[in-house]
Amino acid sequence: MKIASQTEYVSARLNDYEAVKMVCEAGFDAVDFSMFHMAKDDCPLNTASYKDIVKEIKKIADSYGKPFCQAHAPFPTLRDGDEEYNKNMLPKVKRSIEIAGMLGVENIVVHPVFFEENKFEKNMEMYMGLLDDAKNAGVKIALENMFGKKNPETRKQTPNVCSLPEEFAQFYDALPREYFTCCVDIGHCALVGSTPEAMLRGLGDRVGCLHVHDNDTFDDWHFPPFTLDLNWTEIAKALADIDYKGYITLESDNILADIPTELYPSMLRYMHDAARHVASMVESFK
Repeated sequence: MKIASQTEYVSARLNDYEAVKMVCEAGFDAVDFSMFHMAKDDCPLNTASYKDIVKEIKKIADSYGKPFCQAHAPFPTLRDGDEEYNKNMLPKVKRSIEIAGMLGVENIVVHPVFFEENKFEKNMEMYMGLLDDAKNAGVKIALENMFGKKNPETRKQTPNVCSLPEEFAQFYDALPREYFTCCVDIGHCALVGSTPEAMLRGLGDRVGCLHVHDNDTFDDWHFPPFTLDLNWTEIAKALADIDYKGYITLESDNILADIPTELYPSMLRYMHDAARHVASMVESFK
């Protein structure tokens, strides 16, 4: 089983080129290319030279013999009732899908949107509006389980769109499997009072990719596995039970936010080792 990590925090501190380089040098088998920064108008990927930039990014990964296995579109995808934001963001989401195709990505995560009314119908309209982009790019769009606002009494987050297996399955099953898949965010599952293993078993073979990270079950820390409170033995068993064959892809680089840049390589190596251990646990349960 192969492992990957996203580029988000290294890119934010340095740039996309250095982020890809560092993920490769840490030993990961592949790269998850984060495009959250495309939400900002001044992001280089929003300029007319984006294709040249993407070619250079891919050239770096190619020099290490590493593929891009996954990507993340800018977020939030849309905002309920904010037409100005949506008009500005939708072309960026579409371009991110194109970029994913240029990088050879298999799955790009595009977050579902919490709409106060008709959330199923409006999400279906959004996703089907991206179908031609996915076809042209040769990639699958991955839905992700989300969470809502915190309940001050329980300290848990309230369920939001696709937070629980039944709704996640409902959304996914209404879309063509050839161009859509499910990304289970391991950490988000625990925030809404459920467990990652319940989500994984509830979705079964719908699961095409993962966001792997740890938390204390109350806040969305996005820390590496084995640093907080999730039960990685049960998570690994569930992944084995559904015969998951995709990457163990970390979205755990929040831990890089407050440490010196000089320590990034050593922390990325820990993240690599943690992801490799999760992968070995899954294999041991198959």
